[in-house]
Amino acid sequence: LDAQRSELEACAAAAAQEAAGAAAQEAQRVAAGELAAREAQLELVRAAALDAATAAHESEVAALEVALAGAAAEDKAEALAAAKLAREARKADGAASGRAVAELVRRAEDSVAGGKLMDAVQLYTEALAHEPQNVGLLSARGSVCARLSLFKATLHDGELIVQLLPDWHQGHALCGMALFCMRQHAPAVRAYRKALEYASAAQGRAGLEEALGQAQAKVDEELRQAVLKEDRNELKRLLFGGGPAPGEKGGEALAAKTSPHSAVSLEAREAQHGFTALALAVAAGKAESVRMLLSAGADPDAKDKFGKTALIWAASMGNEPIATLLWKAGADLRAQDAIGWDPLFAACHAGHTRLV
Repeated sequence: LDAQRSELEACAAAAAQEAAGAAAQEAQRVAAGELAAREAQLELVRAAALDAATAAHESEVAALEVALAGAAAEDKAEALAAAKLAREARKADGAASGRAVAELVRRAEDSVAGGKLMDAVQLYTEALAHEPQNVGLLSARGSVCARLSLFKATLHDGELIVQLLPDWHQGHALCGMALFCMRQHAPAVRAYRKALEYASAAQGRAGLEEALGQAQAKVDEELRQAVLKEDRNELKRLLFGGGPAPGEKGGEALAAKTSPHSAVSLEAREAQHGFTALALAVAAGKAESVRMLLSAGADPDAKDKFGKTALIWAASMGNEPIATLLWKAGADLRAQDAIGWDPLFAACHAGHTRLV
């Protein structure tokens, strides 16, 4: 009986333990189901909240875009209106300025006609305050300044015109006139040459050519005087624009031609004997002048009125250094003058045996 009782108690205890385990498992299943349900409900709530927030954001963005579009349209309209007002103001100012300039020009022309040249300069200056880039006003003022011998002022106006309108002949012509009157003949030649590049026959080309001829004559005379004085600095200025001559330090890159800045005519002849600058230098025995002229590209075979070349003159005078310079420059040893003399005959006739 005790054994049976013990077995029954063990069975009862096992059954109770099994029932407790099943109850615990059921409770866990219920709890898990409730948790899943709550999480699903929370997910639905979150999704609904996100949708609502997205819709609200899109609504705000749309409202903002509408507001910005309206503001941009208003700003554009305001900007267009402001630009229109500015154009109208400029047009009105331009018309008023144009009327003021026209009146000042009329008064200036009346002053010129009445001989009141300084008044005319002042009136043109006032007109230029309205239109500082008006080349016509600058030209008119520069011309009046020239009549008053205010050549620096004329040069100033001419240079302004050249800066504003480089291909208008009048600016270069004003510069040429001012420079010529200031005795700067070489720059005047360059200015007149530039003016002739742009001037037509109807624009006074004949007058410019005459002015250039006068300036060129002055420069050629300056060259002859520099040759006779053997003035190296003046010869450099005239022949090479002030730079070093070929063969000198810094002048190696120069070709044996005058500088493009040079205004001289190396083949120009003086009226009495038809001497070029080179022939004059040879006749005067100026060896350094001969050397610089040859370096500048002077023609050693140019002939004077008597048909003589520079070498014939050097041979007849027995000037061995100059004759050597001419020979090295390629002078024609067989050139003949008007009576048939060549350099060899000239040297023989004068008894210069060393040259022979």
